[in-house]
Amino acid sequence: MAQNIQIDYTSHRITFYINPQARFHNGQAVTAKDVKASIEHMITQGPWNYRHLQDLKPKITNPNNHTLLIECTQPINLDNLVSFGLIPIAQANSLDQQYPVGSGPYSHHSSHIGSQTTFKKQPDYWAKDMNFLKSYYNFDQVISLYYRNQHTALEAFKRHEYDFRVEYYHENWIQLQKFNTKKTDLNLVTNEEIKPIHMQGLMFNLSHKPWHDKEMRKALANCFDFEKLNTSLFHNRYQRITSYFTHTPYQAQKNYQKPQHENALIVLDKKLSKAGWVVENHRRQHRITGEKLTITLLIPHNHTEKVAHFFAQGLSDIGIEVIIQSFEPSQYLQALKQGAFDLAYTHLTHNPLSTSSLKNIWLTHSHPLSIANLAHIKDTEINTLLTHLENQPAKKDKITTLKKLDNYLLDQYFIIPFWYQNQELLAYWNTIQKPESYHSHQAWLGFTPTQRYR
Repeated sequence: MAQNIQIDYTSHRITFYINPQARFHNGQAVTAKDVKASIEHMITQGPWNYRHLQDLKPKITNPNNHTLLIECTQPINLDNLVSFGLIPIAQANSLDQQYPVGSGPYSHHSSHIGSQTTFKKQPDYWAKDMNFLKSYYNFDQVISLYYRNQHTALEAFKRHEYDFRVEYYHENWIQLQKFNTKKTDLNLVTNEEIKPIHMQGLMFNLSHKPWHDKEMRKALANCFDFEKLNTSLFHNRYQRITSYFTHTPYQAQKNYQKPQHENALIVLDKKLSKAGWVVENHRRQHRITGEKLTITLLIPHNHTEKVAHFFAQGLSDIGIEVIIQSFEPSQYLQALKQGAFDLAYTHLTHNPLSTSSLKNIWLTHSHPLSIANLAHIKDTEINTLLTHLENQPAKKDKITTLKKLDNYLLDQYFIIPFWYQNQELLAYWNTIQKPESYHSHQAWLGFTPTQRYR
């Protein structure tokens, strides 16, 4: 929408020049006034990932219909510039409506809460002839369906309730391969790829003893026998996550040390006993208080449940009872907020070069759903590293600091890492067809309807 951007030499002011061709879905021109109103609305009332822009105390003005000025009390770094640029723009007088008037290739048509949302293509989309958008957005209507869990979604796909699916679970892929022997109009495609991987795994609740102790977290983390799990459940299809920034230049140069898992249980047993947690009648309890050592493990869906039981089985050998609580995705966040857990599944999504993105995850004051809040992490070293990162203009220095951050986070054992695979698994019915020049993570955007679909 902005055809040009200028930053003054002090980095305190950004000038956006709005493309005069830009139009909203109702045909009216996008003006700087609309952009100003959208930015002000989003940084004060929008999602939490935009709220940090208020810290810059931006003064936003529109000297004419196609020019927007943002002046800040602090220098505007690349991270903040991108954050401003990614704010969705709606018509100013529609911002308080349930469905504001936008300017993209699709507009909202209808919604059924908890079931589906339908979007219809805008035939006169103002940017449709731009080179970088050609061959995209080939469907007159796109319907997003919502399901309570992964199992329900998979079964619905097999009934052809929807056309396109990216598969993330190996066991589901095996099911689809078997199903495909009977359904020749189903396409299964595997794309080999090396892509950046976000951290996912089981996060500790540091407010619960004895997991406030880093050495105790390390000892428990080493009891997670990934190699045996990978062989038993996943046919060795996965690799262990070994960094918070896997497959990026920011991954710390640290070789993965495969733990001796039999010894790991012995080490954990000794550390717990030394801390007063002894085994009485096959149950671990505190020598003085008599409190039982129980690990409450929260998981959001059935696919992780097998993993949880696998982990729990080993811990039972040294008297630790693991209580596994599984929630529907819609209820999982509420369970996390309540904080009644020792371990809980988490999946971190962030842009390593975005200090704001990292702050939203690791600093307690950023957001109530940050990992810092949920896991009760209060760590001054993380704050120091992120502050240092924010003040470094050179990319080389940022890379060095991010590697230090990666090493530090790994060494603190806040999370027991899970796994990833270097493949993208696509499943789609013959009603749509994949473009010849398909790129990884392009999803359905470049797909086209087949003759049968038309």
